Amino acid sequence: IAEAAERQMRRWLLVQTIEERLEHERAAEELANRLGPYIAISREAGAGGGQITRLVGEKLGWEVLDKELMDFMAERYHLPRDILEFVDEKTANWLHESFGNWLERQVVTQGEFVDHLGKIVLLAARHGKIIFVGRGAQFYLPREKGLTVRIVAPENFRIEQTMRRRSLSHDAARQWIVETDRGRRELVHRFFHHDVADPKLYDLVVNAEKFRPDGVANLIVEAFGAWSGTRP
Repeated sequence: IAEAAERQMRRWLLVQTIEERLEHERAAEELANRLGPYIAISREAGAGGGQITRLVGEKLGWEVLDKELMDFMAERYHLPRDILEFVDEKTANWLHESFGNWLERQVVTQGEFVDHLGKIVLLAARHGKIIFVGRGAQFYLPREKGLTVRIVAPENFRIEQTMRRRSLSHDAARQWIVETDRGRRELVHRFFHHDVADPKLYDLVVNAEKFRPDGVANLIVEAFGAWSGTRP
């Protein structure tokens, strides 16, 4: 009797597990169907991704969410805007090496940051026609619903651009690039288990050194039109 009861219990648990899995899959499919088209742009530090993204937004008439994601998070979760900078994708390693987890315990962990960010990304994506800049936004969203882009450039080009835009010396500009790229790479690796530089993650990879910013923006707009089957 005990063995029969155990077998029956196992069958019930199996049925429950299958039903829960199907319910989860249906919910995920329903959510995916409600999401509008998006473009997710990843960029190497100093490659001009910010300017290029703004141009793409102007050409398509779409909203661009870059630093705005931090503003929304600060407002929605009542978090200090300046503190969010510490756990953003450009987190400086020296900060954590110096203070350990003390700062994160006082305000917000990077895990909580990623969780909050995911909810905001999904909320924005439901409205569609959004361009997300960095922060692993593409990993929250169905690949088939949008276009993923990576903007790259040789290090010397990026150093020169950073020196000009940030009024930094050559060494300071190079250090900023190294630390920023490292922060972005570690965020994606830690929470999404991907190498942010893997070209297979993207539908389009563009070398910004070869084109003017407007030219890169045009390539992205054309790629979106070719992917979606619509004229930009």
